[in-house]
Amino acid sequence: MDFRPDSQRIDLLGKLYVTPTQRKRFLKWSLYTLTFLAVLVVQDVIFSRFLLPGGKLDLVPVALVLVCVLEGTQSGGTFVLLCTLVYLFSGSAPGSYVIAFLTAVGMVAAALRWGYLRKTFSAVWLCTALGIMLYEMVLFGAGLLLGRTNPGRAMVFVFTGLWSAGTVPILYPVLRAIGTIGGESWKE
Repeated sequence: MDFRPDSQRIDLLGKLYVTPTQRKRFLKWSLYTLTFLAVLVVQDVIFSRFLLPGGKLDLVPVALVLVCVLEGTQSGGTFVLLCTLVYLFSGSAPGSYVIAFLTAVGMVAAALRWGYLRKTFSAVWLCTALGIMLYEMVLFGAGLLLGRTNPGRAMVFVFTGLWSAGTVPILYPVLRAIGTIGGESWKE
């Protein structure tokens, strides 16, 4: 018998092995991303055309803070940071400061929920609502500082935060179902 060396086959995917858990995590984050893009389109196409009494709906921050509260500060914060870049470059964000504001608010809300509260829907709703109200107030403060709004519009930001916090029960089942892909992060 003659010695034959192994064939020199170059195949980029041949050595790539993705475990089932990695596939499920990739699916989960892909679905989160598609949900974010769908919410961004709905916000820009439908909800940008009309005002509710006293304010408007701001669905994109609600979805991002909710994902951060559900997934925790590390992975949720990274997701919010990347999505706020897309939000900024889509042209619908109020300004570039949204990147820092939404990431920080999402991480504070997630730290509050994961560190001090029980793992229930009411805790998720409370933390997301507090996060959205904090985001709207910081946004109002930045608008005042930059001269883009006046002090008389403070209640518009409050009502926007309240209307937006009311949409958490609508987005929660969808995002919670996506969050269970690849294993439960926590059980209710």
